[in-house]
Amino acid sequence: MRYVIITSVFLNLCLILFGVFVFYKSFNGVEAAEDLSRKTLMISRQLQMSTYYSRIETLPKIGLLKLGGQIPYGAGDFTLAPYNQIPKSKFYVFMAGDDWCILESCGIEGNFVQTMGGWLGGENIEQPEIAEDFGLDDSIRKYNSVIIVGDANEKVVGIYPNATIKNLFSILKQHPDLADFSLLMGVDKFGSLKLGNPSPIRPGDFLQQFKEDEFIKTGYRLSNKEVINHLPKKKKFYIFGFEKAFMEKPFCAYLDCFEFGRFEYTRELGGWFSGTNDYETIEQFGLNPQKVNTGEQSLLIVMDPNGLIVAIHPNKKKEDVLSVLWQLPQLAIIE
Repeated sequence: MRYVIITSVFLNLCLILFGVFVFYKSFNGVEAAEDLSRKTLMISRQLQMSTYYSRIETLPKIGLLKLGGQIPYGAGDFTLAPYNQIPKSKFYVFMAGDDWCILESCGIEGNFVQTMGGWLGGENIEQPEIAEDFGLDDSIRKYNSVIIVGDANEKVVGIYPNATIKNLFSILKQHPDLADFSLLMGVDKFGSLKLGNPSPIRPGDFLQQFKEDEFIKTGYRLSNKEVINHLPKKKKFYIFGFEKAFMEKPFCAYLDCFEFGRFEYTRELGGWFSGTNDYETIEQFGLNPQKVNTGEQSLLIVMDPNGLIVAIHPNKKKEDVLSVLWQLPQLAIIE
């Protein structure tokens, strides 16, 4: 009987150890799969950015639009909120097809166009006036969509029938004089900041914005329950932004950094965004507070959960956050 009990205990112990082993291997397998998935996604994105297709059909004319002629809309023309008017841009892209969109509402492509200083707008050809403006109003429609590219002088430089937003990178690659893809990339070093090195401010550090006595006591209230005066720990990523828009505020975080909550995804992705007008903090990141205040300098810094710098983007602003995060699938998969 004693032998049977000992054997039973031994077998149960073996089963427990085997279960732990299987769980450990399974857990590691999941981690390995996730890591492989992220690496694959990163390679896919790099290919997506670098691929050049020369087989996209082009036309010298469509409807009343022709190469060298005026683009359908230009700077100052009416558009919908939050912009109201099309701003003067380095280049213009107009899409006529199934969907209506403006810049970031068009997806990551819209963010990239904005980062490169361009304008992107999509119009629905179900509207008769849109179909007419873009030469798609024939009784027997030859093309289902079209992309028009214009230069800074608002002259048409490209007409691409049946093209959609999926073809946009390939189309813009054919206009390197207009769309500078290098503007999307960051740098390895900026002043004393260097990729892979610890950030001047890391998770758990006191935020200099709160150095005044009343802020030390109260902190920054994100909600009725949450009060912040240190950089929170255990976030998936951290972004520090420095630009003129933040110089008018004592501090911002999460949605308060952005108008109308347009960048709520920062929080939804488990990250943290901080913007500040604190001169000491600005100098810690290698910037001149006066130049930031006048708009001459701006900077986005991305850190991993341990406070190590993973991306440095000089001259980028809050509007460029998504195009920066898109290049960092190891921290956030924005899809």
